Amino acid sequence: MVVGIAPATDDFDRILTQRNRDLTPTTAVPTHLQGRTPYGTGGAGAMLDLICDVIAPHLESRYPLNPSDRGLGGLSLGALFTCWALVTRPEGFQRYLAVSPSLWWDDGLLLDEQRLPAVDRGRSDVYLAVGEREDDPVRSWPVLTPEMLESMSGIDMVADAASFADRLKGQPGIEVRHEIIPGEQHATVWPAAVTRGLVHLYRSDRQGSVPGG
Repeated sequence: MVVGIAPATDDFDRILTQRNRDLTPTTAVPTHLQGRTPYGTGGAGAMLDLICDVIAPHLESRYPLNPSDRGLGGLSLGALFTCWALVTRPEGFQRYLAVSPSLWWDDGLLLDEQRLPAVDRGRSDVYLAVGEREDDPVRSWPVLTPEMLESMSGIDMVADAASFADRLKGQPGIEVRHEIIPGEQHATVWPAAVTRGLVHLYRSDRQGSVPGG
């Protein structure tokens, strides 16, 4: 079962601003999001509580799902959220699907083992993917404004994903598959990556659920 989680609104701008709050682990505000966080940032802990304590138990009470074999997945800030949960609060999930994670958040917090040490965990299966063209915002589509390009200068999501994969591979109990999807960039990578990720993570007849944002 794949469960999509989204704010209760069709207003796209509000969806984006609520994502900035609900999927980020700290109250940092990067330059390119200045003025775009009316609800604040740093709400990842509350969102993870909602998933683990309310949404997942509700689904597991209604459908034949295995609470000990949950998955978590997302794109962009949703993938940042997924990676953060894997590093800091892995007890609720066994499989993780992170596509184009925004690992630049808070000056690369998740890439720094000193700033954010990993907690002990059981076995975790991780699929981590990024688009080939995400190495430079200049290669984005739709084309970003000059102001956005300037504020996002230096962000290399391909390199960040590789660094995070290396960090995970150094930890016991984690199986990581890291892929760079040819020809794709941030706005187009999800369909191919989520398909590949689900096939990888659920490649046998094991059952589970993957809530995602």
